Amino acid sequence: MLVCLDRKVVSLFECGEHVIRAIPPHRRNLTAPKKDVAKQTARAGMKLARIRTAMLLYFGLRPSELPALQKVKNVVCSYRRTKLGCSDTTTTIVAAVQRLAFNGGEDEHEHEPFTFGWDLDREGNIVVSNSSDEKLFLVCFSTKALLCQASRDPKTFIFHVDATYKTNQQQGRLYAKTFAALRWIYNKDLGEPHSVAYVMGDDDMAQCNAVAADFGSDCKYDHLMCYYHLIAKVIDRLKGLPYDLRNSVLRDIYDLHYSRSADDFTTD
Repeated sequence: MLVCLDRKVVSLFECGEHVIRAIPPHRRNLTAPKKDVAKQTARAGMKLARIRTAMLLYFGLRPSELPALQKVKNVVCSYRRTKLGCSDTTTTIVAAVQRLAFNGGEDEHEHEPFTFGWDLDREGNIVVSNSSDEKLFLVCFSTKALLCQASRDPKTFIFHVDATYKTNQQQGRLYAKTFAALRWIYNKDLGEPHSVAYVMGDDDMAQCNAVAADFGSDCKYDHLMCYYHLIAKVIDRLKGLPYDLRNSVLRDIYDLHYSRSADDFTTD
């Protein structure tokens, strides 16, 4: 039994558990009026800590009654992104992208990064938007040293296309712009066309079509499927087959994948 002499409150505990009827402490949520105040102050350009303090003064709250700063941040950031069309870093990022834009390659260091894209505005700057289906944009980063690594016999390397995160539904358009921008910057910086002999990509028809559209006119290449996507498809098709048969198929695919020559690939 614990007794609070100041508030005259008695609490009973048994085996470490609270057994009296009491409302457990809960996190303070933002009510609709508090959200309205947060949005109004966000439009005025106030920072998160000041917005939270403004609630303290506006509603006459005690410090213990204030919502957590993280909750205020969630509401304010969501409102800025969806209604105000901005975030805390948008201006900085756009400025950095335009500052590092490719300028012709004459004064650039071999390892100095630069940006390039496909869509430009009236001033010739790279277009940066919110990357929705209606407002696609493309920003690429590279260096002269990275581009020079592909300046060799196309049969000695594999052009690997990997999409690690799906940002929108217009994949075909985005892939086409990406490959077109890559071939443009390669030709602009190194003064020669970008050629490939082997292309490895995901199990994605949009990738195949975009590669064919941008490289198919002047490159004769073999399209390879990424090993992970191939195995995932095979395992899905082998469900329900006997264990020994599945292992035999996977073992043969493994041997094909690690073949050291064309003869090893075509022979048992």
